[in-house]
Amino acid sequence: MSPFRLRHAFLAVVAPVALLIPVSAAAEQGDELPSAKVGALTFTYPTRFYRQDFMRCDFKVTGVHGACVQGAVVANVRLGQNPELGASYPRLPLTVAKFELVLAAPQPGVLGPVPTYPLSLQDLRYSCRGCGQSRLRRFTQIAFFFSANDANYWAIAWVGKRISRPDYQALESIVASIHPS
Repeated sequence: MSPFRLRHAFLAVVAPVALLIPVSAAAEQGDELPSAKVGALTFTYPTRFYRQDFMRCDFKVTGVHGACVQGAVVANVRLGQNPELGASYPRLPLTVAKFELVLAAPQPGVLGPVPTYPLSLQDLRYSCRGCGQSRLRRFTQIAFFFSANDANYWAIAWVGKRISRPDYQALESIVASIHPS
């Protein structure tokens, strides 16, 4: 294949994907990483990661009947239609690095702990209930419930059993970048 055709084939694939990923004006100029804002919090993520924002009123996501949540998902793999429902990939690969920040559904009298920033991936704890036998799992799911500006949040990460060092470091950086907007 000629370099000319190869370049156009590359652009035909990349250009539509790029339109799906909103980034800040500064990121477009190459000054900073792309960022996502969820409620009163912001985080940055690598430019090679895919992103999808969501607003859901589904109990599977909110955990509270009749409530709605908003959030953002970023990952080193393409995200499907509803990645917040676990439909981000036909099957999450062993190399997955996926992160989700959710503004949790309000619940009277429930307020998570106020964290000290920067957060660490070590703040997230194992949370894969009902995921089957651990030896058969392709990834580990970890999460942290906390509050910021009188609202509750969930920070959730999926770490593949064969995640690369750069992708693991990317997850560490994403979590450490969470800060009040």
